[in-house]
Amino acid sequence: MRTTTALALAACLGLALSACGGDDGATGPTMRPGEDCLNCHSGFTAAGTFFTSTSSSAGVSGVVLTLTDGSHTVQVTTNSVGNFYTSQAINFPNTATVSGGPVHAHSSGQSGHCNSCHGAGNRLTP
Repeated sequence: MRTTTALALAACLGLALSACGGDDGATGPTMRPGEDCLNCHSGFTAAGTFFTSTSSSAGVSGVVLTLTDGSHTVQVTTNSVGNFYTSQAINFPNTATVSGGPVHAHSSGQSGHCNSCHGAGNRLTP
């Protein structure tokens, strides 16, 4: 019985680790660029990844993203792999400004799951 329980626990732990970047140390702010962060990180209000181009897997650090919804303004900066995230209050619809450049308007049906809409082929770029 103990062996079965230990094996079941090990299997569950393995699944949990693979869902959060694996067991190779790929956890924390630099984990899994380009994936839908809010699938696991429900405490975030917005999160995503900026890439060097729409077809690249290389992230861009230092991109400043400003989200404004009329009553709140949230500003985040991408890290070394291009990831950004916030748990600050932000409502939809809102507008997103990238480093003072392009403005993107979000509709009321959208959310802070930035990588879910901006996935492969439609990636966020500065």
